[in-house]
Amino acid sequence: MTDAETTGGGGLSRAFLFALGLLMAVAVGVGVAVGLRLRGGSGLSGLTGLIGGGDCGQAGVAAVVNGQPLQDSDIDVELAVQQVLQAQFGQAVNQDPTQLAMFRRELTGQLVDQKLLQAAALEAGQLGDLNDLTRLLQPFQLDPATFRQKMAAEGISPEQLDAWVLKQSVNSRYVESLGQPGLTPEKQAETLYPAADIQLCVNGQGQRPVQVGRPAPDFELIGPDGKPGKLSDYRGKAVVLNFWATWCTPCKIEMPHLASSHTAFQDKLTVLAVSSEEQQATVQAFLGQNPLPFPILLDQTGDVSRQYRVRGLPTTFFIGPDGMVLEQNRGAFSTPMQLQPYIDRLLATVTQ
Repeated sequence: MTDAETTGGGGLSRAFLFALGLLMAVAVGVGVAVGLRLRGGSGLSGLTGLIGGGDCGQAGVAAVVNGQPLQDSDIDVELAVQQVLQAQFGQAVNQDPTQLAMFRRELTGQLVDQKLLQAAALEAGQLGDLNDLTRLLQPFQLDPATFRQKMAAEGISPEQLDAWVLKQSVNSRYVESLGQPGLTPEKQAETLYPAADIQLCVNGQGQRPVQVGRPAPDFELIGPDGKPGKLSDYRGKAVVLNFWATWCTPCKIEMPHLASSHTAFQDKLTVLAVSSEEQQATVQAFLGQNPLPFPILLDQTGDVSRQYRVRGLPTTFFIGPDGMVLEQNRGAFSTPMQLQPYIDRLLATVTQ
């Protein structure tokens, strides 16, 4: 490993820190060229096309990854970790029920990634080591004994914590062993999705997360005017599906570029903007001051955002007339030149 791949006097590799980033991003507030983490909302769930119950029909199951359940108790452990780590930065997890529910959805997505990585790591022969906890905690200036005490105070048993440490250890070692500069656990997990069987559990039923190269999951939500709308309403047109929020500055920067594309190519293309986890009145007030030429729908509960694996705002999907997801982009299109190549490739799929 080169000097450029290590940080600090402790010799903690960047790959190891990247692995930490998968779990600790919320705690340290990571966000480059995207808005802050999603905020809470409540109301219409509105998802259609739900797939089979399976293990999602069992109480306490949040997701099923290759037949293995992701339990609510796993999220409890991850939430406790975040509470302890955020406290190291003088922050606290928002205990408002709506905000907390949103945060748990965010953690569910991260834990799905972790399960995919863990399975790949074990298949590759990687083993975890409890002694890695010292390295895992180094960026947070916590020693293992203190961390264990704090986790016990959060109600996490030693056995639960050991399982958590071993999972982080094996995943970190696996990503590091791949030897690819700049590789993050999220990027590596992304490569594992196409071959994975994943269901996110909502109200006891499973729904498939979005995948590039597969049909875009359909959904029905209400608009700011209270009228319902579906993604499938636009079948036959190319769709630029944009997840955004009124508080998201990068979202507002790219909105004029999206509006220009919608107006210029509206015979072939539509921009469909989904407001993530905001209330109807909030979006109505924003649109009163900032009218937009394309349709808006409200994902008030965040369920659609979760199915589309939205981890930061804005996030945009480019969907062909046949409903297939062709590309995705996380982060803002700061200039029309950044957006145009995506639009050109999308328009090329539209037949006259």
